Amino acid sequence: MAGETSPVGCVLCTHADGYRLRTESHSTLLINNANQPPNAKAPIVAFWASGAEGRAVADISQGYPAARSVLRGVAMIGGKRIIIQDEVDADVPVEVVWGMMTRAKVTPTGRRAVLQQKGKRLQLDIFAPDGAVFATVPAAAPAPQAQQPDAAKLVIRLPAKSTSAHLAVSIAPESDAAGDLPKVVPLRRWPGWAK
Repeated sequence: MAGETSPVGCVLCTHADGYRLRTESHSTLLINNANQPPNAKAPIVAFWASGAEGRAVADISQGYPAARSVLRGVAMIGGKRIIIQDEVDADVPVEVVWGMMTRAKVTPTGRRAVLQQKGKRLQLDIFAPDGAVFATVPAAAPAPQAQQPDAAKLVIRLPAKSTSAHLAVSIAPESDAAGDLPKVVPLRRWPGWAK
């Protein structure tokens, strides 16, 4: 209703202009700086689990009209390492930005970033594509929307628009992050796809 304040602290905000309603304010991909349609669905298309290992793939294509196909895979490796892997395919070159919102202190150093909060340290490593690096960008909503000064956004910006973008990030407690990063396996080759 006109004049009401939404739960996110914005008067008369729409999906297009309320920062916390925009795709850029969430831990997901941003393609061509466009919002995801609010009615988009993201079915799980593959799932497999065994012990401390697991894999799931969601088809998030409906959220990205500028792309032909967008898949996001999440894997648990050895009960301590998480892999987030995104594959974007489009008919024309698109800009893809990977983003993660956090209240932790963020220290990006090239292909590695460390998040620190309450004495705990989490290490993120980019292992695809080559040349990609972490950066931080402001996570503040424009006035008069409610502010969250303790929030940060960690991003990966690819150097150029592309018709095919494949990103893979490893996340693990810093004490468990040593060792070789896993090899990138295309999501369609992960276990658990329906036959």
